[in-house]
Amino acid sequence: MFRQVADDVHVLAVEFRIGGMDLGGRMTAVRLPDGGLWLHSPVRFSPEARAAVDALGPVRFLVAPNLMHHLYVRDWAAAYPDAKVAAPAALRRKRPDLRIDLELGDTAEASWAGVLDQVLVQGMPKVTSCSSSTARARRCSSPTWRSTCTGRLRGSPACT
Repeated sequence: MFRQVADDVHVLAVEFRIGGMDLGGRMTAVRLPDGGLWLHSPVRFSPEARAAVDALGPVRFLVAPNLMHHLYVRDWAAAYPDAKVAAPAALRRKRPDLRIDLELGDTAEASWAGVLDQVLVQGMPKVTSCSSSTARARRCSSPTWRSTCTGRLRGSPACT
């Protein structure tokens, strides 16, 4: 199910339709130095997706990178209660039902700072209009993989 795109970086692509449009969904799994996984933008939870994740390692972090890519985080958090949920502060207001353990800021969390850079991406009113918070995206430090893509970056060469 997962496709390896670089050392310790895997992508799971699934069908995702919203508003009659087939947008496709993508979750990225990055293996951290301790062997645990950092899951970016979790896709719809299913037994097949869980088995694919479990085959890669234990889940340490579930990342909702912005105010749009959060739909399935709650299901993953229920399945992996020991995993920390990381999200922008503004998501607390939009999704009070969602447990958020770590607020994404301008610097990477210490647990992944040596592996992933954290980049602030601004300029998307649909994402930022819910509050003054901004969307976050992630970029791997690996020379072979430069971008963990949310929808706005999907067409860039790093995302293919």
